[in-house]
Amino acid sequence: MEKVLYPYLYFPGVATISGITLGNTTTIDTTDAHNFVVGQEVAFRIPNAWGTVELNSLPNTLTPGSPVYGYVIAVTDYNTVVVNINSSAFTPFVVNQTVASIQDLHILRLLL
Repeated sequence: MEKVLYPYLYFPGVATISGITLGNTTTIDTTDAHNFVVGQEVAFRIPNAWGTVELNSLPNTLTPGSPVYGYVIAVTDYNTVVVNINSSAFTPFVVNQTVASIQDLHILRLLL
């Protein structure tokens, strides 16, 4: 058996969100190492019960049928990433949810 160095590099392109800090930029905390990099395009899928659904990539009210994406502007650690979306007027993120609903709460890495 061989040991894999830096296993977080081999995670799929989805990270589960554990917290969101709203403001002029949006800070996302994830439950595991996220492997995002500065400049990367990202999309969100947040169920209504969790709040902050304004981050969701669809629907785009400005250009219907065109997803809304954000870009990573900072990676502060393995579990925290900052995106260029101004979320200061968005609904708060609600962390007190059932375990069953966590499967639908994601930030998605877009592979271009």
